[in-house]
Amino acid sequence: MPIERKVGIRAAKKAGSILKRYYGKKIPGVKNKGGSLVTDVDLWCNEAIIGEIKKNFPLPPGFGNRT
Repeated sequence: MPIERKVGIRAAKKAGSILKRYYGKKIPGVKNKGGSLVTDVDLWCNEAIIGEIKKNFPLPPGFGNRT
């Protein structure tokens, strides 16, 4: 199995475990600039996914930095 697929599966499982902990609970949310409802749980899942990707595919120093 390609490493990209393995990382994607691990990232999805991490986000899924976060979602399971809060499933069925009332979570307050706020509307983002686009008008969509966003909760802390959404942000935590996003961080878990991005973290897993960055851990396995680090960017070279200076890449993506805005000046």
